[in-house]
Amino acid sequence: MRSRPTTSLYTGPPPSARSRWRLRSALLILCVTVAGLVALYCYWRRTTVEGVVARGLTLLTGANTPSRVVAVLDEWERQTARYWHARRDELIGYLLKRQRLSDPRVRLLLARVSRADYGDRLDDWKRWLQTRKLLEKGAQPRVAGRRRVRLEKRWEAPIGLTAWFTTVLPLDGQIYVASLGSSFGDPQDAADGIVRVDGLSGQSELLFQPTEPGPGDMLGIAANNNGLVATCQNGLVYSVAIDGTVRWSARIGVGLCGPPLSLDVNRDGFDDVVVARRSGDCIALDGRNGASLWTAPAPKRSKSGKGSDTGFGWAGLAAGSLTSDTKLEIVVATLDGLVRVLAAETGSVRTESTISAGTVSGVVVSGGAGRTGPPAYLADRTGGVWALIRSGRTMETMIASELALHSDDTIIAPLRTLGRSSGPPALVACTAGPYNADQATTVLLEPAGILWRYPVGGAVWGAPAVGDISGDGEPELVICSISPAADQQPVGSLTVLSAAGHCVWRQTLPAPVECSPVIADVDGDNRLEVLVADQRGWLHCYSTGRIGPVEWGLAAGDSHNTRNREHAYSFGQTPCGAQLRWKPR
Repeated sequence: MRSRPTTSLYTGPPPSARSRWRLRSALLILCVTVAGLVALYCYWRRTTVEGVVARGLTLLTGANTPSRVVAVLDEWERQTARYWHARRDELIGYLLKRQRLSDPRVRLLLARVSRADYGDRLDDWKRWLQTRKLLEKGAQPRVAGRRRVRLEKRWEAPIGLTAWFTTVLPLDGQIYVASLGSSFGDPQDAADGIVRVDGLSGQSELLFQPTEPGPGDMLGIAANNNGLVATCQNGLVYSVAIDGTVRWSARIGVGLCGPPLSLDVNRDGFDDVVVARRSGDCIALDGRNGASLWTAPAPKRSKSGKGSDTGFGWAGLAAGSLTSDTKLEIVVATLDGLVRVLAAETGSVRTESTISAGTVSGVVVSGGAGRTGPPAYLADRTGGVWALIRSGRTMETMIASELALHSDDTIIAPLRTLGRSSGPPALVACTAGPYNADQATTVLLEPAGILWRYPVGGAVWGAPAVGDISGDGEPELVICSISPAADQQPVGSLTVLSAAGHCVWRQTLPAPVECSPVIADVDGDNRLEVLVADQRGWLHCYSTGRIGPVEWGLAAGDSHNTRNREHAYSFGQTPCGAQLRWKPR
């Protein structure tokens, strides 16, 4: 009998194979889970404020040079910006509340995000945050008692175009402006010249107009022998009487740049004139007739890279006793970073050095050779602040601080000093990025480091004015800036900071402001006024209703453009009616 075939049913692998299958499945699930957790962790690190901060702290570990720190901050923001730019306040709050301000890495992240820096002083941070919210609502900061600043619009006057090097000079109730006219660089511009504005009424008139061929844009003016001396883009230097008539003119030639320095270099009792070319050549002219007294030619240098024969309207002259306690000297700084100290009487070179990054802001003399601290400072074009140190009978340059928070930060505005009851003065510096950026800051720098940094915003090109405009006995800083607006058309901002680094007044202006604001009594009422020249061609006058010491009232410090701290203070205390007769010591 035939047997019936049987059907075999598959009932699974043998026991050993089944175990291996289960093990593989478990491992696969575990790998997927771990990968998911890793992905979730990476997403957390990228998207949450905790993760963004953790990433920044990791990157900053080991960044031990200023250039490396800036590069790391740039890379950190590039990686994380999309996760916190719209949540900036949340990130600032997390850094202040959940992180240790004693950790320098935390302060660097906080400074990059907020563009402010108050060290580990939490009360200052809280006040800054409160003021920031008020300003965003269009309200003024809350300032109590005598520290309150009041700026009331007095008048506005047409003065023509201005730039960051423009001189606005109040003398005995009249204000003189080196005007760029109605168009820059136009040899047919009939509005170029020196504009005079009445300090009381704001009435303006064209006092002097160059008649020689070439662009008549005024590069700067200074008080000189009870009149004015002016430098012009056409290559001439003019001596102008107070009524606008020309006393003499001297042709210096192409490349004349910046405001003149008015100083008695030959000790005959008359103010002489010192001017510079973009090449770095320095020329002294007799104040009586414009005859040449001496010429100090710049050394031959390559014009490649940042060469010194580029740029326009840059002022690089200062005066003081730097290498000697008694001898007057002139400091010349050029765009490519060459810094020379010249004997005022002869023009001979006492000492020279080079700042590799170049300088636009020029030198500020902080005191004589015998004073405490470095006798002079300057800022380079990468955010560095340098001290000129006396070494025997020569000067050496030494880096004092590097203030950049971004790779494109620079310093254009001249430095300022802020007096203190003891020790050397503190330094005021304004960092700025590109013209249309929003990253300008004002920094107060002490020998120990940054005391505070305030985010002015926009770009700052003119030097701050420093004076007590509240009448409380403490100086304020008046800063003008170029601010981006919602419609992409830049506007101006007028910001007043206290000596502690807090905003006490802020106002938006209808047009950008490049040139330095002015603090002075411009009308003889024994009260201080603030002058602001905007890029529409208007000069705005604000009354403060107060009187107090003025440390740096003018762009170049004083009416003779010496950029010297002691001269700036001396001129700032000179009453209206004696300003024209004031001379540097």
